[in-house]
Amino acid sequence: MIKSPSLFWWGILNGVIGMLFYANFREPQILFDALPAYQWIKFSANPIMLPRYASEWFPSFLHVVGMSLFTAGLLGTAGKRWLVIPICWLAVDLAFEFGQATETLGVLSYGNFEWMDVTALIVATISLPFGFSA
Repeated sequence: MIKSPSLFWWGILNGVIGMLFYANFREPQILFDALPAYQWIKFSANPIMLPRYASEWFPSFLHVVGMSLFTAGLLGTAGKRWLVIPICWLAVDLAFEFGQATETLGVLSYGNFEWMDVTALIVATISLPFGFSA
C-alpha cells in the first residue's frame, strides 16, 4: 500500500525527468539503449549538448531525490524513516559511483567516476529530510 501518494508520485515524476534527461542530454547509454521504449522518448537522434557543469551532476541528484521520494511514498516517513531512506539511497548510489572508479566491475566500468556526482548525491541527501518535513 502507498503510505504517502504525493511523495510516491513526486518520486515517479523524478524518474520520468531522469529518463528524459538520459535519453536526450547524455551520450548513448549501454543499458538504457537496450530498452525499445527508450527510443520513443528521444527528441533527436543525437544528444543535446549541455555544458559539462550542468549535465554531469543532475542525474545523480535526481536519482537520490527520486528514489527517496518513491520509497518514502511507499513506506511513509514515520519515525526515523524520513532520515534513514535518503541515507540508504546515498549508500547505494555511492557504492555504484565508487564502483565506476574501477575497471573490474563489468557494466559499472562503462560509467565515469566523478567527484561532482558524489557532491550531488550528498547535497540531495542533506536536502531531502527538509522536504519530507515540509
